[in-house]
Amino acid sequence: MTMTMPKGLARFGAAAAAAVLLVAASGREASAAIVYNMTNVNAGLVSGGLGDGPIYATVTAQDNSDNGSIPVGSVRFTFAVGPGAPLGSDIGEFAFNANVAITAANITSKPAGWSNGIPDMMDGFGSFTAGVIGNSNALRVTTGVVEVSGLSLSNLVPNAGGGEGTGTVSIHFFAPTVTGYIADGPAGVPEPGSLVLLGGLAFGLGGFSGLRRLRGRSASAV
Repeated sequence: MTMTMPKGLARFGAAAAAAVLLVAASGREASAAIVYNMTNVNAGLVSGGLGDGPIYATVTAQDNSDNGSIPVGSVRFTFAVGPGAPLGSDIGEFAFNANVAITAANITSKPAGWSNGIPDMMDGFGSFTAGVIGNSNALRVTTGVVEVSGLSLSNLVPNAGGGEGTGTVSIHFFAPTVTGYIADGPAGVPEPGSLVLLGGLAFGLGGFSGLRRLRGRSASAV
């Protein structure tokens, strides 16, 4: 006897199959990189009228799986003035926190003229594992790159914190009329590729749940 699959069951089956393909494709393209939005400010910036919330700067942490030009076993930090910063703002110091020891030899790339800080104290946010410093007016930048060997993305963790809170990364931020320190808070945000992967998984699970419900209705109707 030939059995015909109910139309609703066939549609859910097709949706589930499409979700599996989407997740597989997204898994190949998803980035492991982390984007930290720098939204938490210290008292120095508050005194100048800049409060918590706007994205004053961003920090993107990547490894070799994101960009083949990054040596295996290294992390590249790209920091930049963010969309919430006042016009004319720039950056004079960057620090990160990790659960492994970092020495000056591990910092293989940084903005020209900047020095190392190990550990690096970021006012209000406490001590960070390491950082790079270029606070003079001539050295400050709107975007910069720091590369660190002997480090993986999984080593990046929030620090013990200070009076202003904790952070995994921190920046000395210079607005036109005030200066102070900013941090990301306890966690970063996945890049869009990772969000697509999570969305595909949720879609696939939803399709699978619908498929099970239809099967239950089909069985009880017989």
